Amino acid sequence: MERLNFACGENYAATSFHKTHLSGELVPRVALSSITQMRDGRAVHAKERIDWVDTCKGIGISAIVLGHMLHPGTLQSFLYLFHVPLFFFMSGFLHRVQPAFGTYFCKRAKRLLLPYAAFLTAFSPLLYFEMVRHGGSSSQATMAIFWGGNRLGSVCTTFWFITCLFLTEQCGNFILTRCGGVLASIWGIGMLSLAYANSIWWPQLSLPLDANVVAGALPFFLLGHLYRHHSRPWFLFLSIPGSISAAYLIWHGSAISINMKIGQYGFPILSLLFSLSCIHAIIRVSTALSKFTSVVTVTGSVGRLSLGIMFLHPLFLASRVTQWLKDANLAIGFVVVLSASYLVSKALSKYRSTDNIFLGASVAGMLRQT
Repeated sequence: MERLNFACGENYAATSFHKTHLSGELVPRVALSSITQMRDGRAVHAKERIDWVDTCKGIGISAIVLGHMLHPGTLQSFLYLFHVPLFFFMSGFLHRVQPAFGTYFCKRAKRLLLPYAAFLTAFSPLLYFEMVRHGGSSSQATMAIFWGGNRLGSVCTTFWFITCLFLTEQCGNFILTRCGGVLASIWGIGMLSLAYANSIWWPQLSLPLDANVVAGALPFFLLGHLYRHHSRPWFLFLSIPGSISAAYLIWHGSAISINMKIGQYGFPILSLLFSLSCIHAIIRVSTALSKFTSVVTVTGSVGRLSLGIMFLHPLFLASRVTQWLKDANLAIGFVVVLSASYLVSKALSKYRSTDNIFLGASVAGMLRQT
């Protein structure tokens, strides 16, 4: 079983995330194959999906789109606190250790880096035009394309996440394969310390493909993997006050938000804890919502195409029509941008070639091909 969404490894359908065995992706998809297993005395096809995962991804990507449409303020800062960390956390949660590093590298490169290269190639003319129009040179635009990371703006503003996720997964898989729980924890603490050092003392330091942000993303990845094995029901009673407290502090101007693209991680430790509180609350909400078919139909569909939406929504945000809609009515503008990104992603998933190249073999495409 090789093909997953924001790709993952082998797993079987389960009714609870406490019994899930998946592997990582943008947030990974569950594996699909023709294999069946027995559950409650009946045959269960492996194409059954874990609805709460898709719902969680749908909520996460919707928060990212909305966050990019908002003017700086309380709501945007609150969304930034958790929307990108959620995907790193879920990637760790769904990750299954892959001892064959070369095989894992190639698999994840196909799922993430191939779409990255395809969309970057497609959007490069627009990026050139935007940079030159705002006073940049063609050489600066060329450097931005090859450097990637936080130098990519405009229609490519979200592309940093894909390369950072890929590098985070590779580092996380190596640590989880080679190290036990204690050593993995030490790695997580060490990387978090480096992230804070980068943010506080060397804020101008950035590496190609936003590789320096891996230091801030890896702790979320490792904590997600740990959470899969040690989640407790009483966590909810901590996450709700934590989320409310975070919203209250942001409302009153506290600088606790996170902007991972530029290596800003908020207030050390405190912002991490608030982010984890929000992430856990979203997971529990997603689990509850997944019981409603109508909700799963909408959020699950969006979640399954979250990779395409991640790439495409900045393109629609850049249009003058969207800018006018956003200023006239934010809710309508949000629905238009999210719907347009979803529909183009769905169209790309319809054909095997475009699905493989632009979406890394999406779940939506695989369901259509089986």
